[in-house]
Formats: sequence, C-alpha cells, structure tokens
Amino acid sequence: MREVFLNQNIVKKEISPIIKEKKEATADFDVIQKMNKFFYFFGAVTKDSKFGRNEEDADGKERPFFLRNRRARLLKELKKFPESKKFENGEIVQSRGREEVIENARKLDNITEQYLNQHEISIDLPNYGIQKSRIIELNGEGGENQIPIFLIPGCSEDVECMGNLMTEAALHGRRIISAGYPESYMGETTQEFAEGVEKDPGFGPHTEYFKAILKSVFEKNQNIELWGASTGAPIVSSILKDKEFQNKTKNAVLIFPASSVDQNVSNIKMGAAKEFKFLLKKFKRFASATWGDNDLGIKSKEKRELHDKINEALVLRDSKKDTAWKEAKVMEGGNIIVLSGGNDEITKSYKAENEFKDGNEQIKTFTIPDAYHNSMKTEPEKVMNAISKLEKGNS
Repeated sequence: MREVFLNQNIVKKEISPIIKEKKEATADFDVIQKMNKFFYFFGAVTKDSKFGRNEEDADGKERPFFLRNRRARLLKELKKFPESKKFENGEIVQSRGREEVIENARKLDNITEQYLNQHEISIDLPNYGIQKSRIIELNGEGGENQIPIFLIPGCSEDVECMGNLMTEAALHGRRIISAGYPESYMGETTQEFAEGVEKDPGFGPHTEYFKAILKSVFEKNQNIELWGASTGAPIVSSILKDKEFQNKTKNAVLIFPASSVDQNVSNIKMGAAKEFKFLLKKFKRFASATWGDNDLGIKSKEKRELHDKINEALVLRDSKKDTAWKEAKVMEGGNIIVLSGGNDEITKSYKAENEFKDGNEQIKTFTIPDAYHNSMKTEPEKVMNAISKLEKGNS
C-alpha cells in the first residue's frame, strides 16, 4: 500500500514503516474483548477473523473488535434479503436490497485494510524529549479531493478509541488522520512530559505535541479541518489560538468537549457510571466501545505510572472550565462547530451551549438530544450525520 502521509519527505525518519506484527498490528488492548464469546453468542460481533492474507503476511492481521461489530450488523442486514440467484450461464444476480449491503461491506473492507496499516510517529519536543504514538490515515472514496481532517482523541486515548468515528468519516467519503496521546497504551512518553502536564494549568504539553504532529504530517500551506473529541476539543481550541493554524484550518469541530463547565472529578466519575448504564441498554452497540486495559496494554511499571500520572492530571483539567475557545479562530468563512450530547453527563457541554455561541462569532452549536458521551464510539453514524449536516449548512 502506498505511503499516504502528505509531508513524508520531512518526517520520513519519524514515521515508522507499516507495523506488521500480528499482535501489535492494532492498538487493541480492549477490556470489552474479554467478553468475546458472550458478544459472539448474541450476534453482536462476527467470529475472530484475520484480514489481508497474502504470501508476505500469511496469517493476516486481527480485525479490531469494533470492526467485528460493524461486520455483524452488516450480516444482520444481509439476512433480511433472499439469497442471490445463480443462472446456468454462471451469472449471479443479487436480490433487491442485497447489492447495497454487499457494496457497504466492500467499502468497509477497503477501510479496514487502510486501518490495519498503522504507523508509529516519533516527535522530539525541545523541553520533553521524544514522544511516540500510533498514527492512522483513512481515505474514503472521494476523500482525495476533500480537505483532510485531523482528529485528536479523548483523554490519554490510543488512536484505536477513535477507530469507529474515523471509519464512519471514511464511509462518508472523508479523508481523516488521527494520532494517539504519547501516554496512551501504545505510545511512549517521558518523565519530563508527565511533570510538564502536572504543572501546566491548561493543556500546554499536549498542545505542543499535536502541533508538532500537524507540522510533521501536513504541508505548510495545506488546508485542513481540526476535530477534537472530549479532551481533544480544548486541545484543538488551544491550537487554534495560534495564527499559523488559524490560517490553514478551514473548519473545526469540538465533539462533546471536555472542560466546558466547572465540576468536581467525582461528578465526571458519576457521569461515567451513567454512561455505563446506557451502554448496557444498547447491548449490541456496547461491543463497539474501545477502552484500553492497563493489565493488557502496559507491562512496564514505569510506563503505567507515567500513564496514570498524566491521565489523572488531564481528568483534573477536564473538570475545570477552559475558555481557550474564546480566542480560537479558523479561516475566514469557516466555522467552529461545538457538538454536544443531550445525555452527556461526563462533559455536560450542552449546559454551556449559549456561552459558546455568545463568546465567539465563528462558533455554531448543536446538541444531539439523545446522544451520550460514548455515542461518538458506539453510535458514530449519529455523530457523523450531525457533523455532515452542520458543515453543509454552513458552506
């Protein structure tokens, strides 16, 4: 597969070759997978399966759990229609409605192949040393001619946690790139970075990290869209205080943004407990959620301590209102979309909707009434449909 990163000539020594090891092919250290047999029994996922069998990689790579959930949903759709008919001349005619499902499966397989071609990006930050994380680019059909999206995930997350939303964007024909946090399970960070995060009153070290990735991956004058999910949203706002990024960002999307209201960390944890209740109600979508697991993903005690130290500091930041969005700007004619979930009791960003609108003339707000915080992972089509509609309405 071709190398897809735009600015490869600048970062060729900093982006690894495609990661081929079967067990390391995806950042999929996922608590949910412990319930594999249970989900499979109830039809929420397809069987364990490999993808990309060929002579070079005979066993293929394991499909992430969320893609197995998508395949299960497509299989359920397929079963609604009669089997295809095969005539004596060998011609196969698909039954009505079946062709569309098969075409969607073909598109999903194309995106899966791209998704499994993961790289590792290494960034040397002046004050913090070398930071590493996984990076993925998906190019949906039609994406070549569209402005690329860069998506910053939620708190301390691997890129895997945004896989479902990335896949949905690609199915909409978009081109989307995302990278995980350096303290994530598949990343590497330093003591200096962890101490910097603890001392910084905002999201400074992570803002520096993602700025450096953006400079490494994109051409200097390349127009982009910046999306941030949860903790990624105030980081996007901080990036967009910088004129260099204001002048190249066509639109920005803040998805269920953290740091929207002042609250206690205990309130965030209570909101997370309510989210779990929602996930149990949407049982078959529960299999689409991706949460890392210390026991599976982090074997080193030092690495675990750094992850926990940074994560705790970020959660504390998430509990305090951040107003970087007031100074955030995108290109003239562009918009900053703030998307909230009406049932999101983790960030409660819907409570700040009027404040967002009144505080920045480029901000447009929208609340999905029945969306929870985890809807970006478990119901990505709902989130992507809202973003697409809002962007079309603003164009």
